[in-house]
Amino acid sequence: MKLDLGRIQKAIAGKKKKAKEVIPYERKSSMPSKIAKGPSKEQTEEGYATIKRVGREMRDKFEGTQEFGDDYEKLDLRLSGVGVNKSDIENPKKMRYFTSKSGDEQVTRYPNTEALKVTRKNEITGKPEAFVESVNERKERVNQQEKARLLDMIKKAKNQKPIEPTRYMSDENVSRLAEALKKKNNK
Repeated sequence: MKLDLGRIQKAIAGKKKKAKEVIPYERKSSMPSKIAKGPSKEQTEEGYATIKRVGREMRDKFEGTQEFGDDYEKLDLRLSGVGVNKSDIENPKKMRYFTSKSGDEQVTRYPNTEALKVTRKNEITGKPEAFVESVNERKERVNQQEKARLLDMIKKAKNQKPIEPTRYMSDENVSRLAEALKKKNNK
């Protein structure tokens, strides 16, 4: 078998494909990523204050419901402190001290009773006065004060004059008022 060089070259030439133009790959330089800034000092302090506030509210609710049960929210109280009553040396009791939400009364519950010691300043003399009331009496008193406050707000709202008197007037009165204004402006 003789190899025909010419035929082989023609066969190879036919099988050769044109090479595509090679485009050099340009590697894009990676841009440095922007590093996120942390929270500012004010934001951090705000966050800590929020955490403390929520913690106080949770402790207030926990301690209050332990002391008064589910009626705690109806008593208008806020936890002001926790201490230990050492009057019974063998069995000291954990005491919880509360203030009213308006801040004018300090309330302490006598151990193992329904009695509350309430201390507040006398409005006339300014001296502190103390009295004892039951949990149910306090709940009723707070409820009555809230009703009185709401009724007072409604009464004040009714007595206020409307900002735009024409808004609340009948159509007949509005037309009379408009005519009077026209006459006044024409003079």
